[in-house]
Amino acid sequence: MKKRWIVAVAVALGLAGVLGQQVSLPKPEGPRVEVVASTINAKVKVPGCTRDANGQVVCAVTFESQAQTNQSVVVLHSSVRAVAPDGFSYPGYLVVEGGTTDGTKTTFSLPAGGRANGRLVFPGVPQEVGVFPLVQLGGLEFRGLPVAGAAPAQAEPSGQAKQSAASAASAPLTRPTGNTWEAWEGRISLGIWHALYVAKDGTVWAWGRNQDGELGIGKKTEVELKPVRVQGLTDVVAVSAGRGHSLALKRDGTVWAWGNANFGQVGPSPNPLLPYQIPNLKDVVAIAAAAESSFALTRDGSVWSWGRGRWGLLGTGDFSDRIVPTRIKGLENVRKISISWDVIASAITSDGSLYVWGLPVYNQLGQDRDCPGWPRSEREGQATPIKVPDLPPVEEVAAGGHHVLVITKGGEVWGWGHSRQGQVGTWSECQRKVRLSEIPGVPFKVLAGHNYSGVVTKDGALWMWGANRDWEDRVLIGYLGIGPVNNNFTSPVPPIGMDRGVIYVTSFAGTLVIKDDGTVWVWGRNEFGQLGVGNRDHQAVPVQIKLPDMP
Repeated sequence: MKKRWIVAVAVALGLAGVLGQQVSLPKPEGPRVEVVASTINAKVKVPGCTRDANGQVVCAVTFESQAQTNQSVVVLHSSVRAVAPDGFSYPGYLVVEGGTTDGTKTTFSLPAGGRANGRLVFPGVPQEVGVFPLVQLGGLEFRGLPVAGAAPAQAEPSGQAKQSAASAASAPLTRPTGNTWEAWEGRISLGIWHALYVAKDGTVWAWGRNQDGELGIGKKTEVELKPVRVQGLTDVVAVSAGRGHSLALKRDGTVWAWGNANFGQVGPSPNPLLPYQIPNLKDVVAIAAAAESSFALTRDGSVWSWGRGRWGLLGTGDFSDRIVPTRIKGLENVRKISISWDVIASAITSDGSLYVWGLPVYNQLGQDRDCPGWPRSEREGQATPIKVPDLPPVEEVAAGGHHVLVITKGGEVWGWGHSRQGQVGTWSECQRKVRLSEIPGVPFKVLAGHNYSGVVTKDGALWMWGANRDWEDRVLIGYLGIGPVNNNFTSPVPPIGMDRGVIYVTSFAGTLVIKDDGTVWVWGRNEFGQLGVGNRDHQAVPVQIKLPDMP
């Protein structure tokens, strides 16, 4: 039977009396996910789930009072359930130390400043079903670590088969390394509206929105739900998808562009519907397409930009659009660049310094000043690179919609900028630099999406936090890959099935993951079919796809 990942949910707290009963809690595993539930003025923690000797799914839960007075709480059994992303529901119930449980409800007391331990029990979840616990209290949702379902029963192996199975079981898990990540880096770009992919033979394939000719097929169409080959490109090693334009880097260090040409982002192309070689660029080693501008990093450590210049995003000292690449002054020995949607540009130099430029409205530039509010004109902003102060040497950087995350050379994760939806681990519109202390494991790479964040740890797990809904908090998108959970998170949560084996991730408004078994998974925003799942529906849980040259 195919695995189904589910989410454990507990809701509907009320008021009641108190009696006593002892329970045995499952062993906590991994980091604790915690949120204050204002309905009962308590902090609720879900350390994790396991299966007991009877095969029941059991999830530990604790309630830590934040109140000055005693509280009495009732949880109806009818409001405790395990819900699959497809809507399938398993009934459950809550048991709490010192509380009473009958056939319909659990009642317990929460002393002032005290703590109550309990467990969510789901007796009817089949062995092959994996569980992601999620507790919902008073409109807030929070969750713990997953418990994988058991593999389907197999015939008893013998002889060499037993020995091979034993060897496989003792082999270490595949972990992302510089080599495995770099083998994929640049080959796939999942933009906000379309996607690009470099096949093994060096050709480029595209799918999603094509209203500006960004798919490079020589004509405009509304969408292409199936991959189409970009015309005239071979020997490509990297691609980058902007909003309505695309970039490709060839093995010879030249850059090619096509699509929307309104601001010069594809250069002086005579036909933007087809790839065009950007003039005056050579020895390029990395490319980045923002919404309406383009960037290139050359072998000598310099950075070049062209396209739309509003808010100073081109870093050229003014706010003018440029149709040909211009070298950004003041940047030397750059080894990595990260450009956000249309507001933040960043560059790491060889000594670990981080330089930023663009729109400073939410402290995206990390200067830790009072947020100035939106500029009155597009000809305002930080038009030249400035160094982020008071930051340890940086190893990795990711620029998101209006926030930035870094991994320092010491292995710490720091963030700043817009965090109203939790994307910097706080609930703040103007977050100053803060170290994210709840990262589970040793960080390897960071991700900064439009309004969410993520980290890949060295043990091959992907963790995400921030918004699961759109920027206005109105529409459930599923950015975090945790199912139809209509909430946002400041603490890391694991997308379904991504707790191991992750070797590469690309993400901004949707996420694409490569796993160590060669499978490819996507979720998130999909109104133009950019996820490659064959439809235009947003995907709240990971869906497996095949890339164009996969069998």
